[in-house]
Amino acid sequence: AYEICACLVGSEMCIRDSINAEYGPEEGVNALDAAVQAYTSISCMRQQLPDAARVHGIITKGGSRPNIIPDLTEMHYYVRGVDKAMLEAVVQKVRPCWEAAATATGCSVQIEQLGESLLNVVTNRTLADIWTTHYESLSGEKIPSVEEQLKMPSGSTDFGNVTYARPGAHPCYAIGGTGANHTAEFADQVVTEQSHVATRNASKAMALTCLQVMASDKLLAKVKDEFVAKFGNE
Repeated sequence: AYEICACLVGSEMCIRDSINAEYGPEEGVNALDAAVQAYTSISCMRQQLPDAARVHGIITKGGSRPNIIPDLTEMHYYVRGVDKAMLEAVVQKVRPCWEAAATATGCSVQIEQLGESLLNVVTNRTLADIWTTHYESLSGEKIPSVEEQLKMPSGSTDFGNVTYARPGAHPCYAIGGTGANHTAEFADQVVTEQSHVATRNASKAMALTCLQVMASDKLLAKVKDEFVAKFGNE
């Protein structure tokens, strides 16, 4: 319930050359070379990133035929950080890798951010505490401590942006099994009865949290006060 999901920004890079020469390679400019160099530069740069930062990407277009010098390559990258400040700092480190690779190979580069950045989840502790109490009562399970939860791996979600505008909590719960998220093993576990029971309990706990807050002016005021203390506006 207290998990801090990371900030995320998606970027797409388009690299072009000015000459495409199949029979005269010495006259060509290889856009794939630029993409490979950018990929390598970013990989080397990871050593200088904060532990909580993540940069991962793929080459989505690398050329059409082996005997044709690629005149266009495209890459798709995600940049993550624990908060907005870290995210922006890492993006400023990544961009020069793309730009320098294009310059070094004689190419041009176009960098496009794909949509708005996904901000970190700012958990409202009051809401999280209420949800945790209901979930533990319904499931008979003990939720890990706040300290333990904050050490767990996290993902990214657009709900983080919501928590900058309104009080919110993003509960997470276990569905059993050993597979990590986004794996075939996890997908198999999702359809089990154990998973369905856990999901029903989590959903009921969420509904009970809403009802409890709506039924208590004092509790609602506490939720709002916590939000105002963090952001300075209601």
